[in-house]
Amino acid sequence: MASFFLCQKKDTPMTSVRIITVKAFDGAKLTVEGFEGEEFEDVEWAKQGGINIEPKVGSKGLAVQIGGSAERLTVIAIYDHADDGPVSLYDARGNKVELGVDGIVMEGQGQKVELLSGGIKISSPSKIEINAPQVFINDILQSGD
Repeated sequence: MASFFLCQKKDTPMTSVRIITVKAFDGAKLTVEGFEGEEFEDVEWAKQGGINIEPKVGSKGLAVQIGGSAERLTVIAIYDHADDGPVSLYDARGNKVELGVDGIVMEGQGQKVELLSGGIKISSPSKIEINAPQVFINDILQSGD
């Protein structure tokens, strides 16, 4: 694995960018490997806001080692991530779209729509409105012509 050193001011500790390999992800922190046999646990991942991926073990990435200290290692990018894991888009209001192995789940404002391999499920604490000329439930016309 390689390290790349960034410019530094005179008499300040060295900061470097390192190539890392993901060893584990617990949903919040990473365990990564740097040089052969060099392992770091509970590493912070500075993810881009609004996008969430679950990195696959073995994914490569870049980490910044601030001031040359292994305790200040922060992952800034991960690539070759989970092609088989969920990917989520979300906003600050709690709205979310998750693209997962079993289908798509959309959540927001207390509502939830699940488009899964086993069917479609719609959850709402108030009402569900369907605008269509005909509505069928179990092949029985509920409204329309």
